[in-house]
Amino acid sequence: MTDETPTSSVSFWQRDDRRQVLLLFCFGAALIAATAGLYSASLPNSWYRNLTGQQLSLEEPPSIVRVGRPADFTAAGIYQDSKGDGIWVVRLPENKVVAVHTFCTHDGCATSWVTEDRQYGCPCCGSRYEIDGTVLSGPAKTALERFKIYNHDGSVLVNRSETFQRESGGWPMSGAFLPMDND
Repeated sequence: MTDETPTSSVSFWQRDDRRQVLLLFCFGAALIAATAGLYSASLPNSWYRNLTGQQLSLEEPPSIVRVGRPADFTAAGIYQDSKGDGIWVVRLPENKVVAVHTFCTHDGCATSWVTEDRQYGCPCCGSRYEIDGTVLSGPAKTALERFKIYNHDGSVLVNRSETFQRESGGWPMSGAFLPMDND
């Protein structure tokens, strides 16, 4: 006499089979992991957009940006029209125009211009910078970078692929500033 139980009348959900329970568990875990992966792939874009105010793109932005004409920078001060391109265009009192990179050298957050204090401030780490990019207070230890700035056919252009660091002696170099006529 054989002791066989007919399995055809027992449904999949009624069986007490460890393999099937394990299979269902693995399928559920894979589904959760795939959902989490898709969700986390969208997070860097939202973080970048929150820090910079710009949409993250897989396309490389142009490295050379037109920021105006020399006549647009007649008075000493900061010109915020190019902030969206990651550039603060500044006319310094010594009749030089510089293109300051907007990102904090400590943690990479986009800095903001604090008009009442006449300085840049990092909202993430609290670092403060003078109008020319020099560090006023940390935790940042290095000045904001400057981009190459030059006049070409009556337009002021900034080349974001070429930077100058104060600490390595780059600020006095040709291209780190655009000399302006005394107005």
